[in-house]
Amino acid sequence: MEPQDAFAYVLLSNIFVAASRWDDVANVRKLMKDNRVRKEPGCRWMKVNVSLHTFVVRDRSHPQTEEIYAKLEELME
Repeated sequence: MEPQDAFAYVLLSNIFVAASRWDDVANVRKLMKDNRVRKEPGCRWMKVNVSLHTFVVRDRSHPQTEEIYAKLEELME
């Protein structure tokens, strides 16, 4: 395992989540923090008509952020 590569940590953490092993999840995340390993934030692209929109986790810079989150809230209800 490459100690600075977040992939293995995230994969292991996801396996522990699936098994409901929350203490192990916390240990993996602590290891990441202790080793200063950071995961790239999740990112998605969506093409609407001819425009390409990029969405990154916790990014609120999109010009239609308020409408997007309002629609997400509506869908979750």
